[in-house]
Amino acid sequence: MTPKSQSQQTRRQLLRTSGAALATIGGAGIASQTASAQSDGDSQGILADGFEVEPDRSAFLKGYVAGVADRFSSYDDPATLADRMRNEFNANTDAWLRYGNWLLEEADVTAAGSATVGVDIGISRIPFNEPEDVVETHINAEYDDGTEEFVTLEWLDSPVDDPDFQVGLRNQAAQNGADDLSEFRRRYIGKSESDHEIPDDEYLNDLAGKYSSTLRIGEDSQTVLNILLGRSL
Repeated sequence: MTPKSQSQQTRRQLLRTSGAALATIGGAGIASQTASAQSDGDSQGILADGFEVEPDRSAFLKGYVAGVADRFSSYDDPATLADRMRNEFNANTDAWLRYGNWLLEEADVTAAGSATVGVDIGISRIPFNEPEDVVETHINAEYDDGTEEFVTLEWLDSPVDDPDFQVGLRNQAAQNGADDLSEFRRRYIGKSESDHEIPDDEYLNDLAGKYSSTLRIGEDSQTVLNILLGRSL
């Protein structure tokens, strides 16, 4: 995400991110970084700052081939795609809240704390051009410093003035956003904490390959999972 303000970092975040080694997902490869999530805004997701990942070239190439094929698919209009993502996410907010708080305790990740994230959903009919159609939405996250837990997550169908972070979902990332949210939830978010799982290396490498070309359309382009869980190169 592109940070809009450096003042959102809580005392807990300062303690946990200073000098931390972060590994993130979602770019044209897999890499580790040695910078705080707040000083490297591109690595920070709402719920996590990324996961430790071992490179898997086979999985990355498999995802890359699938992503290239997606580039020749047709896209729905951005308003429809925005509705699908919001509906999938908001219908399962409790599950994402439980998972985010579980990650803080079990996966040694750092959350972004309370924040508003402007999310633009856009479609570019001509590759590498700026999108012709854009729909502005935003995600609101509220974090309780006292209990050190997320208490609210909601995706709203409206723009927001002066968000803390601003990101874009473009083309394949926008088209597949609702399905990506649903697949991740089914695979890794259980009904109770004992059923939660950290995403495996094969899945993360496949995801990185799948969206490696999409993320080059505009500096703020990400996938819906990057917004929540962090990103890589």
